[in-house]
Amino acid sequence: MRKYNIAVFITHAGCGYDCVFCDQKIITGQVADLRAEKVRETIDFYIKYIASDAEAEIAFFGGSFTGLEKSAMINLLEIAFEYIKKYKFITGVRVSTRPDYINREILDILLKYNVKNIELGIQSLFDDVLQACKRGCSVADCENACKLINLAGIGLTGQMMLGLPGSSREKDIKTAEKLVDWGIKSARIYPAVILKETELYNMYERGEYTPIGLDEAVSRACEIKKIFDARDIKILRMGLCASDNINLESCIGPYHPAFGELVKSELIYEKLCTDIVKYGILGVSNDIIIETQKRNISKVIGHGRANIIRLQEKFAENIKIVETDDINVEYNIKMA
Repeated sequence: MRKYNIAVFITHAGCGYDCVFCDQKIITGQVADLRAEKVRETIDFYIKYIASDAEAEIAFFGGSFTGLEKSAMINLLEIAFEYIKKYKFITGVRVSTRPDYINREILDILLKYNVKNIELGIQSLFDDVLQACKRGCSVADCENACKLINLAGIGLTGQMMLGLPGSSREKDIKTAEKLVDWGIKSARIYPAVILKETELYNMYERGEYTPIGLDEAVSRACEIKKIFDARDIKILRMGLCASDNINLESCIGPYHPAFGELVKSELIYEKLCTDIVKYGILGVSNDIIIETQKRNISKVIGHGRANIIRLQEKFAENIKIVETDDINVEYNIKMA
């Protein structure tokens, strides 16, 4: 069954902090319209394109939902609940918020209105990193929020960022490990990029911050994906969505419109190397045939044919990719 988010963006609403990576100028020009008629208009628009045999959640994204004034938050939940009662394929509500905006009273309200998933903007689980980013919350706040959400029986998604000020490869990987230990059911992984009109950009200009490179971001995400995959943590997204404000021209740092594909491709390359060695296909005189389904061809080949080029340099001059529907795995290796 296909699952959808009916996204209602409450841009920066409910958030009282200015994190160093957040572009306040963009946000100022995109004030959230929380009027009931506007919210219904957005939901109605999505519903037209969702099949009745699918499954959907109304998702309040882009701000700190539980930081809204209580009356405003309840008003939005009541609107969402109307649609849950009206349409069987709308199964619940999803909200994004900050760890320090979670408590038992708030969770009781969310449960009353069928909130099924909470996405926490955790970003890092090291206090020095959170302080350097002016997050306004602590690791203890994050741990407490995760515990309360799990006790309430609400699904928990952990959002984390790679390469933040004060962070490191080891800290990013440790953050992922802690998120797993703290009971997340799904995750989003975002490399930190620099947008103009942010404090992070000013730090970059002053030489106080250097973003990690794209290759390093992909490498860190690969290690973190392995951690999440090993514990069946679903990764909802890797990398920022392309938009009018986020693209190759507007960002400094490890932004790529297909970041998630780069990560998956790198992991396939690692597996290919391991399997080629395991099967003893090492001589440059050997020809290697890699069979794969159509949906995996781009990941096997790699961005700009990077995987093929590296495999040729490492193992064999002639590597052939064959499309087939006769396998139910990512790929199958043969020696010609």
